[in-house]
Amino acid sequence: MRTILFFCLTAAFSLIPNNLFSQDAKIIINTDKNIPVVQVFELIHEQLGYRFIYNDELIDNTPILELKKGEILVKDLLQMILSPINCDYKFTEDGTIIIKKIVSSFSLKGTIVDNKGDPIPGANIVEEGTSNGVQSDFDGNFTLQVSEATATIIISYLGFMTQDVAINNRKTVNITLIEEISKLDEVFVTALGIKRKRKELGYSFQEVTGDDLSNNPTLSIAQSLYGKVAGVNISQTAAGVGASSRVIIRGNNSINGDNQPLYIVDGVYLGNSGIGRITGDKSEKFTSGIDNGDGLSSLNIDDIENISVLKGGAASALYGERGANGVIVITTKKGKNNSFKIDYNATITFDIADAKYENYQTDYGFGSRGILPNPLEINTVQVGTTNAWGPRFGTGDNLARIFDGSFKPYRNVENNIQNFFNIGTTYNNNISFSGGSDNTTYRFGYGNLQNNDVIPLSGLKRNSFSLRATTNLNKLLLDGKLSYITEETKNRPALADDPNNIGFSLARLAPNIDQAWLQHYQDNEGNYFEWNADPFRLNPYYVISENSNISTKNRVLGNFNLNYSITDWLKVDTKASIDKFDYNVTDFVNSGTNLPGRQNGGLRAQDISFQEYNIEGTLSASKEFGKYGISVAVGANHRKTKRIDGGYFATDMIQRGINNLSNFSKKTLEGKTNKEILVKSIFSYVRTNYSNLLFLDITARNDWNSTLATAKEPTSDLNNNYSFFYPSVSTSFVFSNALDMSSNILSFGKIRASWASTGKAPEEPFATTPFYTVGPQPLLGQPLGSVGSGVIPNETLKPEISNTYEIGVDLSFFKNRFGIDFSYYKTRTKNQLVVLSISQTSGYFGAWENIGIVENTGIEGLITAGIFRNPKGFNWDMTLNFSKNNNKVIRLNEDTNTQVISIARWAGAQVIAQVGKSSSEIYGQQLQRSPDGQVIIGENGLPKLTGTFGSLGKVTPDWIMGVTNEFSYKGFNLGTSLDMKFGGYVYSMTNAYAAASGLLDQTVEGRDAYNNWVQQQLDEGLTISQISALTPDAGYIAEGVVEVIDANGDVTYQENTRPVNPEDYWNSLSGDNTTPEPFIYDASYIKLRELSIGYSFPSEIFNKMRLDIDQLRLSFIGRNLWTIYSNLPNIDPESTYTSGNGQGFEYGSLPYRKSYGFNIQITF
Repeated sequence: MRTILFFCLTAAFSLIPNNLFSQDAKIIINTDKNIPVVQVFELIHEQLGYRFIYNDELIDNTPILELKKGEILVKDLLQMILSPINCDYKFTEDGTIIIKKIVSSFSLKGTIVDNKGDPIPGANIVEEGTSNGVQSDFDGNFTLQVSEATATIIISYLGFMTQDVAINNRKTVNITLIEEISKLDEVFVTALGIKRKRKELGYSFQEVTGDDLSNNPTLSIAQSLYGKVAGVNISQTAAGVGASSRVIIRGNNSINGDNQPLYIVDGVYLGNSGIGRITGDKSEKFTSGIDNGDGLSSLNIDDIENISVLKGGAASALYGERGANGVIVITTKKGKNNSFKIDYNATITFDIADAKYENYQTDYGFGSRGILPNPLEINTVQVGTTNAWGPRFGTGDNLARIFDGSFKPYRNVENNIQNFFNIGTTYNNNISFSGGSDNTTYRFGYGNLQNNDVIPLSGLKRNSFSLRATTNLNKLLLDGKLSYITEETKNRPALADDPNNIGFSLARLAPNIDQAWLQHYQDNEGNYFEWNADPFRLNPYYVISENSNISTKNRVLGNFNLNYSITDWLKVDTKASIDKFDYNVTDFVNSGTNLPGRQNGGLRAQDISFQEYNIEGTLSASKEFGKYGISVAVGANHRKTKRIDGGYFATDMIQRGINNLSNFSKKTLEGKTNKEILVKSIFSYVRTNYSNLLFLDITARNDWNSTLATAKEPTSDLNNNYSFFYPSVSTSFVFSNALDMSSNILSFGKIRASWASTGKAPEEPFATTPFYTVGPQPLLGQPLGSVGSGVIPNETLKPEISNTYEIGVDLSFFKNRFGIDFSYYKTRTKNQLVVLSISQTSGYFGAWENIGIVENTGIEGLITAGIFRNPKGFNWDMTLNFSKNNNKVIRLNEDTNTQVISIARWAGAQVIAQVGKSSSEIYGQQLQRSPDGQVIIGENGLPKLTGTFGSLGKVTPDWIMGVTNEFSYKGFNLGTSLDMKFGGYVYSMTNAYAAASGLLDQTVEGRDAYNNWVQQQLDEGLTISQISALTPDAGYIAEGVVEVIDANGDVTYQENTRPVNPEDYWNSLSGDNTTPEPFIYDASYIKLRELSIGYSFPSEIFNKMRLDIDQLRLSFIGRNLWTIYSNLPNIDPESTYTSGNGQGFEYGSLPYRKSYGFNIQITF
């Protein structure tokens, strides 16, 4: 590897041009010396070859110049010589320096206007080669004293092309500035990497530039897009750095399939695949364990030049079935011709976990029925650690026995959870070398990321290497890139109901329990203290000290592109790309606990080898015929994906605490699987335009996908649907130019419309054909085979087909200072590919079927505003994006109107797709209600349930919005980004269990009354068992009504007045046989997602210091600093434990993290 890197660097530096001529060239002075000006000119000529033209009289009286040993810029040296004699210089293209006298006696007046004749106030007018300049006034007028009547002035203004104007002895000049390339002529990277102008596009499109990424650098691509792209819904699991992300464009199209977009990185095709699947991390019905990351989490943000988001079906149809959910095209940085530079970008951030749980009560500690645990019954004491139904603080004993047998003060412990977490630190260092010669460019980048997480002993290390080179050989253009990424992660946090889930264990601590006491998790002989009533819930300090999970990932991304121009109108383009990674994870559980199935310890290992390569070729032609233009292309793509899974599971540890396979007496190999997907495609497009005003695009693609193929007999009449075709049509009309409507108010206007059909195949093989595996363990000395899947294949499966309609308008006003981009879309996806649940008595748990139709309709908008624009003063730019998506299940099949997507098996809830509602509804038992909506209370004082499941609200938000502000004044800048979601619901199981444990402040009501009643019964000699059988006279009175049935059977309702034990009431609303309704919350939020305050040092400082620094920028950065608005108590409203379709469930989430840090960017 070192040899390869040495070769790459040597080759890169050999491409630096010999003569980097500019005024920034340097002179080397070997020793301190005092010499006259003429000898200085000779020294410059000897080292750089420059010639001088001057009048001898100008330099006759110049003083002897004192030079110090070292290097000095030519321009600084000339300034030292010429300033004392009131002279200046002019540099010509042939390497000649002309020395001239400065004469400030010529007065020039003028007016600056635009192409409509309107004045331009604030334009900059500067004499060439000097800093002598002024700005035009409100009427566009200016007066400038220049050195001579033959001088040249330079006029510049934001949004217009800079002009050089020779005075030629004129005393008055009137100058018309020409607008820069308009917004409609901006060039963007679209499908197949083709660069096109905005005005040509008939579909919605948005770009995030490299500046947006570098000014507040993030650790993942998903984080960089939060709140910045209209119609994009982003979520991330609560697993910290390296966690998987979920990016959804315009809603869920598939009920069970992957709904995330395709990613293209310099031609390399990437799915945002979780480690769990061959092509995508679609939802599992039961979710637990650790989050091993996804396809995006390992990419280096510093390598990215820009991100293009293609939203509509017409935008992504050319990418085939993988582009059905949209495409995100990522372009990385490359070198520039005839240059050389070094970029260094370093960031340090500090993460702080907010574990204060502000809606937890602080008045009652552990115990039950207002009584402390009996110190003589250790089992009762252990139960109390996560049970806060004891007496009020200060009303009884001052000491209480805890799980390890010791006695601690019985009082509230302030922030009893917060100190478990460290201040996380992340160091992210990136350096790159880039440049090129006349025909060749190169860029080599190295990134190093080291993270120490907020969870003790948890962290991530990543090294990223990238090399990109391009060569232009007249008609032949070559472009190649290779990236190599190594990653090691220690102790990723467990999620959901995994026994190692630290978040859930800490969130249930009674207020009098200090988390620091849990460090004493074993006695002097190493025996584990059972610290709570649930053997599936391990002590957090035991988890981080005794158990471990370690993962490594080595990834290679490579692409090579050859483009050959056969003629000036015909060219051929070929691409080859590969994505390959090897992933290994080991999960070690020490022995000694009562964790079912792991009492004697366990070691599980998983090995994954993944690779995908794509080969693509395109022949394209482009011609102009007067006012008509046409482009035509045909192409083909060959994709092969392969994944091999293997591993082992070991139990019965021999020597406690030794994490090694040889330390386990029982070892079981897990069956090895080898899954492959082959897709062959052909595609074509025709693009026409009339006078660059009216544009029409037609595309077509056909895929042959192996996951739909079925082996059939020659005589079979089976319809094999592995081939599917999808076309698209889009058009745009620039009406502002066509109808000559451009004015000072309307700068441009465009309307657009598109229709597209996209297809989608199953994401894994063997959906149409059964397969068999050979188990790792033989039976009676013979190999043991079995059916490879618990899902019945379906040889008649068809692809999902989505039809999308979109219309939109793109407007710009006030010389492009204000812009609006608005879209309306409608997508219908039929032939839904789902696994229907069937009776397990069949030997299977599911069967593949095509069912149903899902519809998404919505609007989205992007508003940009240049509120203040002053190149030399204050600037304020604001961007607002918004979107609303309505997701609806139109039909499933004749037998059902629901399809289960995810199950919270421990909490009696599901996420389902339901006909007439959305494809992500929270589903569970409901509270019975009276006709006026009040909760019906039963005779036992507890709420009555419906006994049947119903919808409790949809998961997805109604509105998604983002507001970005950029303020700048000279070298200072302030950037803020707000991220907002409104609507949608989440079931918080953390709050549900906290209520059952007596932790929430809403559980306080009725306690004192009930506890006093219990004490009265104890004083009368009753036992706790006897008291439990009584109906209390005091306690919590649930809000609601009771049914009253008269003799005729008529039902009326009266206010509930029956008190109950608060502990009984809140426990009745926890578990798998109750309703989640009281703990389903509005998931709306407003967050300050990003904040950056930076200063870019002016280059003049470094010139004076003779430092070869082109740019230096220092910034303070912050992320997730403030949740401005949220209705979800104690928990981050974005919390989730899966990146699949089963959103809407939160369970034991780790606390919300705020990040503060500093960034430095230097360019040499």
